Formats: sequence, C-alpha cells, structure tokens
Amino acid sequence: MSRRLPLFTTRLLALAVLALSLGFARTPVASAASGITEFEAHCSDSGIVVHFTYVEDPSQPTGHPEWTQFALHAGSTFQTLPECLDFYGVTTLAYIPRTGATQSYTYVYHPEPWNVTDYFDFSVEPVTATFQSIYGLFGAYDRSGCPLETAPAVMGTIEDLGWAVITVPCLGYGCAGLALVKEPWASQLRPYAGTGQAMLLYGEVNCSPIPEAGVGCNITLQHFELIDCPTLPVPARRSSWGQLKVMHR
Repeated sequence: MSRRLPLFTTRLLALAVLALSLGFARTPVASAASGITEFEAHCSDSGIVVHFTYVEDPSQPTGHPEWTQFALHAGSTFQTLPECLDFYGVTTLAYIPRTGATQSYTYVYHPEPWNVTDYFDFSVEPVTATFQSIYGLFGAYDRSGCPLETAPAVMGTIEDLGWAVITVPCLGYGCAGLALVKEPWASQLRPYAGTGQAMLLYGEVNCSPIPEAGVGCNITLQHFELIDCPTLPVPARRSSWGQLKVMHR
C-alpha cells in the first residue's frame, strides 16, 4: 500500500528517525550488540538490489516478543531531480517473517517504467504481527537509483573541505542536497567550490551510521551536470479578514 505525503514533512522526519535509531548500518559493523550489521542498496543489471543482515548477540538479546517481522520500505519523490518539491511517497516492498537470531534477506526492486529515472530511499524496521512499528529497536537506510547514468542522485552547490567536498542544498530544497564527495572524485568538483554553481551528481550513494563532517551519505561519482538552482514557486498571497473588509467597503 502506498501513501503520498508532503515532501519536507515526510522526508526530514523519516531521515531523522532513521538516523537516531539503534543499529542503523549500511556496511558490516564489528560489534557485540544485537542489530542490523549490514544494509545496502545498489544498482545492478537485474535491478536495485537491497540486502540486509540482522545478528542477535546471545549475551545481549533484543527481547521484544511482539517483534515478528521486518518491514522493507522504498521512498520516492516520483520526480527526477531537479523537480522534487511535489510529493514524497513511501511503499512497503515486503514483510519478512523473523525466523531466527541471525537472518539475511535480499530483495531486487524493479521501479515502474515511468519512474526508472528517480532515486529511491530504502529502509528496514521491526514490526509486530499487526504491522505496527517498534520504535527505538533498530533501523537502517540507504539510497540508490537505476540506471545510474540517468538517475541524478544529489543536487546542490559545492563547498571545499580540503580532504573532500560537500554538496549544499539549493535554497529551499531539502531533497537530495547533502552528500560528501571524496577523492578521486572530489578533484573534479573542486573548481566549482564556493562559486554558487549548482549541479546534478550521478552515481551510487552510500550511507553510514557514522557521519563524516556531519554528513551521513557519500557518493561514488559517475558524472555531473551543471544546472541553475530551481526557482521556488511563489505562494499566493493570503488576504486577512481586515483587508477583505477594507476592500469591500
């Protein structure tokens, strides 16, 4: 079942919850604690492959007998960058029964033909038998588009950190505007740092539970395209009741 909600409300809240969740991970983590030790979404010839592994440490059991399944979600703006201010929809791709202390699962996502140039947010969470979320137990998040050549992943201007560059969202646009670009790809973007030149970045995004320079995701750059930051729509002016009374005297 899908639902569409305002972009800023849904996306910012969703990312905040995921970032604060216990066990948030993309790559294998050497830890004795129970939780998601691996979560990854990447483009392949067969589609977007989403994979996760959950490991429960016998000395630190998770508990929560109400937790009976995993819910795997995909989120999308249903629009290709730079058009991303319309709506943000979240779809549950699968409910996976919890079968044991250690469990791995792989899902291949095939976007609809009309949506193949979009980038997608993937997440997994624990839920009850009645599909209720269990907050604070764990969460995981990663992003991917497919094919990478036609799915712009990040939009914004560039700032130089010295050892890497960072993207800065276009004014008023909270969608896909914050990512770290490391070497060797950073050198391609450094000439544009501090100039205010906006661009679309294409490539595979990798998200981690440990932020670098305050950023949770970085991008393996494939290519980029120079653009102008989109112009925000001007909201219609609202008249007050007092103004209406003056206008109609």
